[in-house]
Amino acid sequence: MRPNFFKILFIFFALIFPSFIYSASIEVDGLLYTISGTSATLTGYSKSKSLNDLIIPGKIDINGKSYSVTTIGERAFRGAELKGSLKIGEGIVVIKDEAFQNTPVTELYLPSTLRSIGYNALDVRYGILHYFECRAVIPPKPLTTGYVFFNDIFKLNTELRVPEQSIESYKNAWGWGFSKTTSLPIVEKIELSNDDILLNIGDSKHLTATIFPSCISNSEIKWSSKNPLIATVDSEGTIVAVSEGDTEIVATINDVSASCHVSVHRIMAEAIILNVNYLDIIVGQREQLTATILPANVTDANVSWHTSDETVAIVNDEGIVTGKSIGEAYITATCDDASTVCYVKVSPELASSIGIIGDSNPNEWFILTQEGVDINMKADCDITISVYTLDGKIVYSKSIDKGKIIKDKLTRNSLKAGLYIVTVQGSNCFESKEFIVR
Repeated sequence: MRPNFFKILFIFFALIFPSFIYSASIEVDGLLYTISGTSATLTGYSKSKSLNDLIIPGKIDINGKSYSVTTIGERAFRGAELKGSLKIGEGIVVIKDEAFQNTPVTELYLPSTLRSIGYNALDVRYGILHYFECRAVIPPKPLTTGYVFFNDIFKLNTELRVPEQSIESYKNAWGWGFSKTTSLPIVEKIELSNDDILLNIGDSKHLTATIFPSCISNSEIKWSSKNPLIATVDSEGTIVAVSEGDTEIVATINDVSASCHVSVHRIMAEAIILNVNYLDIIVGQREQLTATILPANVTDANVSWHTSDETVAIVNDEGIVTGKSIGEAYITATCDDASTVCYVKVSPELASSIGIIGDSNPNEWFILTQEGVDINMKADCDITISVYTLDGKIVYSKSIDKGKIIKDKLTRNSLKAGLYIVTVQGSNCFESKEFIVR
C-alpha cells in the first residue's frame, strides 16, 4: 500500500504545483536548470558541454513550453574552463554569489535587464579579461549590501563600457567605480550572409548577421520582414516563405540596418499521370480517374477536369467520369500549365431483359429472346420493317420486296434501356408492336 500512497501523492503535487515535477535539474543544450512557475534558474552545466564562447539564453523551451531564464545560480560556473567570450542573454535579472568566479573569460557581456549581482559573481581570473560591457542603464546593485562583485585590482585595470547616458552613474555606483568607464561601441555596419534569396513556398533559410565592430553582441539585432504575408523572420534570423512574391528581410541595430531581398516562388506542376488513358464504358457507367502530380511537392496540387462533349461523357471535380450517350469524348486533367487527356468511348447500355407490351404471345415474325429481338418473316407485299424509340428515332429499318424472306436480329447490346415500337408497313398492310428493354 505504501508505494501506491507515494505515487498518488506525487501525482497530487504534480497537478496542484506543476513546477513540482521539475524540482530536479533539467538539461537543455548542455546547461542545467531548475524550474519555478514560468521562470528558470541556471544552476550549472553538464561535463560534456563545451564552454568556449558561451552564450547563456534568456529563454528555454521544455516539452513545447517556454520558460524565462531570470537567474544564474550560486557557483554555477565557479572555476569552470569558460574560455573566450561570455554573453549573458537579455531577460536575466540576477547573477548570484560566485557564479563565474575564477573563470578564464576574455570578453564579458552583461544584458540591459540585469539588476543584481552577488558576491564575487564576476571575479574572473585577473589579467585575462580584455573587453567588458554592461548594457543596463541603471547600474546593477549588490545582491547583498556591502559585498562586491569583483576585486579592486580588476576595476583598476579593466575598461568598462556602458550606455553613454549612464557613464557617471556607473562611476559613482557601489561596487562599480572602474577607473576607466566609457560608452558602448557604436555600430558601424551590418553584413548579412546573403543579399538575395530564392525560396519556394514553405521553405526556410537562416540568415547570419555580422556586426562591425565585432565586439558588439548579435543579441541586439532586431529582425523584421517588410511583408510578412510573403515571408516571415524570427528573432534568430530564420526566414520562412509563406506565399508567392517579393519582400525584404531587414536586420537593424539602432539606426544601422542591412537587408536581404527574398523572392518566393510557387512549385509548379510539371506533369500529370492518370491511372488510365483510355476508358470503354456504357451509358450510365461511372469510372474514377486518378491524377498523380509531378513533382510531388507541387505548391497547389488541385486538378481541374474538363470534358470535350458533355452530351457523351461528363466528369466531376473528383475525376469521376459518367457515360451519357453513345459516342466519343476526351477528358482533360489540368494543374498549373500541365495537362493530360483520357480518351473515353461510350457504348450502348446493355439490356438486362426484353419484354413485349400488350401481347404475351408475339407474332412469329417478331420473337423476343435472351439475346435480343429476332425478325423472321416472308413479305406478302412490298414492306418496310422499322424500329423506333419513343421519341421517334429510328434504330432499325429494312425494306423487303414481295415474296422475299427476311431473317434479322437486333442484339441486346445494341439497344438502350427504354420503350421501342416495331412497325411493318406495306401498300395494303400495317402492323405495330411495342417492346421494352430494361
